Parts: sequence; structure tokens; C-alpha cells
Amino acid sequence: GSFLFSSYLCFHILMEQSVFFSIKLCFGFWNNQHYNTMLYSCQFPSPTGSTAYSMAAGGSVVHPAVPAILVTPICPHVLSFRPMVLPDHVVLRCYVPDDARSDACVAFDGKYRRELHRGDSVQVQMSVHPLPTINREDHSSDWLNGLKRNFNFNTRARQRPL
Repeated sequence: GSFLFSSYLCFHILMEQSVFFSIKLCFGFWNNQHYNTMLYSCQFPSPTGSTAYSMAAGGSVVHPAVPAILVTPICPHVLSFRPMVLPDHVVLRCYVPDDARSDACVAFDGKYRRELHRGDSVQVQMSVHPLPTINREDHSSDWLNGLKRNFNFNTRARQRPL
């Protein structure tokens, strides 16, 4: 594969199959050490966004101030591939091997979609430029209130006494 482009993202990267019903094969590397062989799709949400999409796939809910890279598998083919919260210095690389059954797709922040051909790869790493946020109250209150308001996070109707 060849270098296509570099971009700063706010929300997430989604790597998925490009041909419907075709199982693809992608290898994931963490600081050049093999950590996973994925067969369907995987997302790399950031703590600053994409909470709903990550939660829907069973991913971790992470405060935006945590310097981390998230890995959330979508319908993994192995039970051991679980969501991960990795330190911000990690460099992840996913590539489509030459013997894959089909190509793959990668989407950046839900907008920019690129075809990944056999031999192509995507590298994910934390930016050295953090994203500042504007808060109504304090950083944690805004985040927690947003989770409660938008997702009914940890809310439950109280039962009536017996």
C-alpha cells in the first residue's frame, strides 16, 4: 500500500468490510506487536466523541479528559477480542493482508470514507494537540449530565414499596 493522507480527527475511525457478507481479514498491531486478527469491523473512538456509537457496540465509556485511545470491536469473531482503553502513547496499525478475501473500508469521523485494498493499512495515534472543550459547568459535570440526559445513563425508575 501507499500513503494516502494524514488527518486530525475528533470522534472516531471505523474500519469495516467493503463487500457485504464477505468476511475480511485484518491484522492489528500495537507498537509493532501483533494484538489481534479481526474479521468483521472495529472502531477507534476518541474520548472526546462517539460515545453513543462505542456504547452501542459494547465499548467503554471514557471521560474526555482521559488521554487514551479506545478500541471497540464490532461483532468480533473471537470472544477474547474485547474493548480496550489504551494509553495515549500507543501507536495502532491495522492492515489488510495480501491474502485477504476482499478489500476493506475505513471511515474517518463518519464522513471521509476510503477503500482499503490488500496491502493498505491505517495508523492510529493520539495527537500531540489536545482538543480544548467549552463547558457550561465544570468538565466532569457537563460530561456526566450529558450521559444522563442523552442515554439515561445509570438511571432507573424507583420501585414502589411493598
